[in-house]
Amino acid sequence: MSTNGPIADLTKYGVPGIDQVPFGIHVCHFYRAREDLIDALVPYFAAGLGNNENCVWVTPFSTDETAAALGKVLSGVDAMLDKGQMQIFDAKTWHASTKGMDEKGVVQFWLHEEEKALTRGYQGLRSAVDTSSCLYVDDWDTLMDYEGAVSDAIRDRRILMLCSYDAQKCQATSVLEAVRTHQHALDRRDVNWEIDSLIREEALRTMRSRLERATQLATVAEVSAAIAHEVNQPLAAVVANASACLRWLSAVPPNLERARLTAERIARDANSASEVVNRVRALFKQSTLAAIPLNLNEVIEEVRQLMLDEISGGNVSIETDLERDLPRTLADRVQMQQVIVNLVHNGIEAMEATMHVPKILSIRSRREGIHHVRVEVCDRGSGLQDPENAFKPFFTTKKTGMGMGLAICRSIIEAHQGRLWATQNEGCGATLCFTLPVLSSALQ
Repeated sequence: MSTNGPIADLTKYGVPGIDQVPFGIHVCHFYRAREDLIDALVPYFAAGLGNNENCVWVTPFSTDETAAALGKVLSGVDAMLDKGQMQIFDAKTWHASTKGMDEKGVVQFWLHEEEKALTRGYQGLRSAVDTSSCLYVDDWDTLMDYEGAVSDAIRDRRILMLCSYDAQKCQATSVLEAVRTHQHALDRRDVNWEIDSLIREEALRTMRSRLERATQLATVAEVSAAIAHEVNQPLAAVVANASACLRWLSAVPPNLERARLTAERIARDANSASEVVNRVRALFKQSTLAAIPLNLNEVIEEVRQLMLDEISGGNVSIETDLERDLPRTLADRVQMQQVIVNLVHNGIEAMEATMHVPKILSIRSRREGIHHVRVEVCDRGSGLQDPENAFKPFFTTKKTGMGMGLAICRSIIEAHQGRLWATQNEGCGATLCFTLPVLSSALQ
């Protein structure tokens, strides 16, 4: 036989929406309910039996139930079962009997079944195997190795093979692996089914990589990274204030009053670090916010005081333009501090390389219509080439950044029913803006 591809003979596939297919194909079939499985496989086997093919159905249902479903659309099923043209096996029993076979053993089994079918005068071998009760699910890679070996082996054989996967039990990456190891994928589109050719392996690998990257926020490791990122800022303030305290104590004579004030700042910042841990953990657990009526002007002033040392060390000036009588919003004070500290910190870092214009960071608050308040943080740095990318988890333009800060900020603001975005300034720099709903007048 030729090994250049599936043999040319066509046979009716039977699945609604699909006409004829060549022998030698291996299809992964995704179903979501019992009806999906019956609707696809009953006509699939009816077409095979009508074409005088030897059929093997490994089913998650009882053998009687499966035979009855087939008998509703095809007469003479009992006779076909008696002479062995149609064989029905319980999936759990089947997989238990094949447990321990290596790839070669699995391949040889199906090739031997094909040989027997042809010897008995059948046109070919048609099979469907349900994987939902497969004993290999604990070793998914082994199952995928078997599937890949079968795909390669049957390409030039008179075999049609269909492997059914319960889509409700498959993770997204598992779906991609199943598609990769089969030649085609079968999925329901409205009433009919559609069969799609295998996506090239490299493209599939890229899709899986993107998917895994997009789901990293849900893993414990990345939540830990998020907490570490947020806690780093108050800890840096603790270190800076501890150094200042030592300087005041080492002065001649020691300046005890300034040392005392700096020690109070250390205690404040240490407590802030603890609060950050609690709030970030609550954020990822989707816990209830500790929301209170809040004046964002007060939070902006608190952040400005908190970051005085960092601002002066970077030769940055902060200008504020805060609207008087700004309406209050219902928000978590610590999380609002987190957001504004992050936005200010990003603005300062963006201006590190600024040489020919003053390093001025502007913070502005104002009403946004009658239902929202708006805060803007504007820098004179290099700007953002793609502002929306800045909010994607793990995207960063910094050599030492983790790309978590703005992603967390957006999560916080959206959890408060607000919106956070970035715009490129005319000339230089960028502006980060967020809006939050105004507290109703009854609660003001």
